[in-house]
Amino acid sequence: MSAEASAAAAASATAILAGMLPGVDGGTLIGAFSGAAVFVLSTKDGGCVNRVLYGFISCLLGYMGAGEVARLTPISDPAIGAFLLSAVLVTVTLTLIERIKTLQISDLWKR
Repeated sequence: MSAEASAAAAASATAILAGMLPGVDGGTLIGAFSGAAVFVLSTKDGGCVNRVLYGFISCLLGYMGAGEVARLTPISDPAIGAFLLSAVLVTVTLTLIERIKTLQISDLWKR
């Protein structure tokens, strides 16, 4: 069994067990974990450690922001909001960071 498969199995087991804790919405947690898994599996750049860290951050932010997504959009199920948010949030943030790195201040004054 490869190291990535072992890490994925451990992360899945952790997400399932955490969903059983009192005060944790299991559906939302599984949605956030699934979105983070989609993000991690679709990204090609970065090493294994970076992808695991980004996946953890993606899952955490997806879970934390699911209520806001359900409140501000027509998506009423927090699990779906958690999935979408965790799948997209880190990608958008990394893209913005790269664009800011290449931004020239003089370009802002020309507009």
